[in-house]
Amino acid sequence: MTRADQRNRQLWFALGGVAAGILAWAIVPGLVAREIAPASWQWPERMAARTLDLPRWEAGQRMMQSADPAAFRTIVAADRIMTANRETMEGCSKAAARARETVRCMIRIRPYGQDSR
Repeated sequence: MTRADQRNRQLWFALGGVAAGILAWAIVPGLVAREIAPASWQWPERMAARTLDLPRWEAGQRMMQSADPAAFRTIVAADRIMTANRETMEGCSKAAARARETVRCMIRIRPYGQDSR
């Protein structure tokens, strides 16, 4: 084998090593985060937020909205209702706990787009 053949072989092995390294770098972290690390560490969630370059709360909202816009609008509407009626809902929840059964509650719902005043 000549020097040129050896250099050529070294070049191909180097390129193969780089390609294998890139592939391993792309696969191994996700595998470790999903399969090996305890769920309580929340690595997949942290990786997703870092990928979107957003805080976890905003990243989660963005992912929910892109996954199912109609369901996300429902969540937003429910949050708006709960926020506007927080005291009433807490009182009703306590009343249901005391009665140990379902109770009726009166809440107020503003038309969409109106500010809470």
